[in-house]
Amino acid sequence: MPPTLLDVLLQSFADLRASAATAGSDNEKLESALSTAEQIGVLEDAILHSNFFGEHALTARTLASSLVGSLTRREPEDLAILNKYLHGVVEPRSKEEGGSWPEFLEGGRDAIATLS
Repeated sequence: MPPTLLDVLLQSFADLRASAATAGSDNEKLESALSTAEQIGVLEDAILHSNFFGEHALTARTLASSLVGSLTRREPEDLAILNKYLHGVVEPRSKEEGGSWPEFLEGGRDAIATLS
């Protein structure tokens, strides 16, 4: 796994955990536990999809798609929370930092559009 993509995954989970900790109500929290095990599951899903259905190399787009798919499989309402995260956190970060973030943003938006 490229270190830049590992950074994206770790930062995303840290952002989502911080958001859940400061949420004013249960409607603003993801149903998902956001545990380390879940983080590893997102990574495993992304790697498997890349190897069997993608370009045989992990991309930020695939990582974002796996994140959205994994975290919303239990509660479809979580799509709205993830959409807010993408627009409020990832979009500004992708403009400021560049790197893998713009592709991650695009992959997340595509995954949400597919599931909506």
